[in-house]
Amino acid sequence: MDVDAAGAVREALDHLRGQGAGAPVLVVPDSTTRFHLEAVAAHRDWCAAHDLPERVVRVGEPGNGPVVRAVEAALTATGPGRPDALLVVAEASPPLVLDVARRHGYEVPDDLLVVLFSEDATAPHTEPPVTTLSLRPEAIAEAGVEQLVEVLEHGRRDPAGTLVATRLDVRASSLRTPAG
Repeated sequence: MDVDAAGAVREALDHLRGQGAGAPVLVVPDSTTRFHLEAVAAHRDWCAAHDLPERVVRVGEPGNGPVVRAVEAALTATGPGRPDALLVVAEASPPLVLDVARRHGYEVPDDLLVVLFSEDATAPHTEPPVTTLSLRPEAIAEAGVEQLVEVLEHGRRDPAGTLVATRLDVRASSLRTPAG
């Protein structure tokens, strides 16, 4: 069982681009897991396909402190213009990410669109509510049980695994405020 990391990154970036983002930054753990390597590769391919610079900030270790520092680095990096979208693949506290953006002069979502890979229950209750990509742990468990039943009841030993799609829960942090 695994999560479709590449599909998740493409879906999030397509959503952000659809909201007008042209300078997204990926914040991702500095990890060699398949999931994180595929997330970085999907980001690279997506940026190349859209003729955008690849902007990646790596998080050196787990925890809110390192992720907050990585988000700060992403928002203050010098380079081709100010970021206008943030895709955080590292598990992070939605309120902390919003706080970092505000401290660096960003209004979410007007100046900066935000999407987090997160199961954090605070995401829908922040101001603004944060868009999340859920890794759908219940769907992964269900697919695992189904494969186990196939092995136990039918002797199926097919080495092919199951790739589970994520769920993009779009909220105000990644929706541009209509001009009015």
